[in-house]
Amino acid sequence: SNFSISRSSHSDEKAPVQTKPQKRTGGFSLFPVRTQRETAKSPDIQSPERSFFSRKDSVASHPSSRSTDRNSYVPDAAPNSEYLSVNTCLQWKIANKKVKKSSKVPPLPGVQLLGGLNDRDHVFIIDDSASMQPVWAEVKRVFEALSYVVKGMSPDGTELFFTIAYDTWRRKDTSDLCTYLDKKTIEGETNISYRLNLQLQSYRARLYNARGQKGSKGVVRPMSFYVLTNGDWGPGPDPKIAINAMTKYLLAEKMTDGQVTIEFISFAQSAAAVQKIHDLAKTDFGMDIVDCTPWTGNVLKMLRGPLDKEFFKEDDGRQSGVTSPTSPTINSNFAVLNELA
Repeated sequence: SNFSISRSSHSDEKAPVQTKPQKRTGGFSLFPVRTQRETAKSPDIQSPERSFFSRKDSVASHPSSRSTDRNSYVPDAAPNSEYLSVNTCLQWKIANKKVKKSSKVPPLPGVQLLGGLNDRDHVFIIDDSASMQPVWAEVKRVFEALSYVVKGMSPDGTELFFTIAYDTWRRKDTSDLCTYLDKKTIEGETNISYRLNLQLQSYRARLYNARGQKGSKGVVRPMSFYVLTNGDWGPGPDPKIAINAMTKYLLAEKMTDGQVTIEFISFAQSAAAVQKIHDLAKTDFGMDIVDCTPWTGNVLKMLRGPLDKEFFKEDDGRQSGVTSPTSPTINSNFAVLNELA
């Protein structure tokens, strides 16, 4: 598979000498300028500064400036050999906003695993039913973190849809998406298949129309869907029907190497809801297309779990399902971030 990855090995080699950072004219980017342009041999992404984002320690929760709930926390789970928390992503965002020269901000842990996401388009589908109210503050925090990490990866911008509301947004600057989500009201009952099926049908039509086309018109970028939901769904068709229709087309066209992935990010508050989402991830669709991760889990898995399930098998073993906000341990890393500004 073009998307298969192997576990990274830590090296004791000295980090390469950083070249003078160039002025950022295109806004934020997950990867350094030198890496993007590939002007020379790619430097080892494992910077000594990475110890700042140690996976062995909890990362202090810093309430987002957009969050209306100042007591909302995202607890860190037990670390994997490659682990990235929502807290770390949010603090990394704050650091990038404060620090003028990006070279002062250490790279995200596991960033080397996200390189393949640059070639994909990224679509978020958020459950905006009334049942999401107890976890809505967490939904906004998780979306802020994930959307910032994938910012700039989709040439036409990151897309945001809802399971109930007809509002759709596409922005290159994800702060606009966060601002809108912060003002969003939630109500009603979710038919999870409705929006998912619409977006899968739309993408399938793009693939069909590109057949036989020459040049750029014949190229359709792979797509990653991120569905943020609590699994408390109302009446409606089984989402497996829509997913099966998508995989049937992909298999017929021999597009089996991660052309489409669907990651369910679970905010489930009951055992029944957990099981419902977990069953989707464990269903054999004939190809790896669906995965699920608790919202308190590994961000790396949220972003590329369906692309390499074997790599994140340890994370699956730790998933307890039902999650609730708890206060994480505060350590000195937060002070280091402030010193960078």
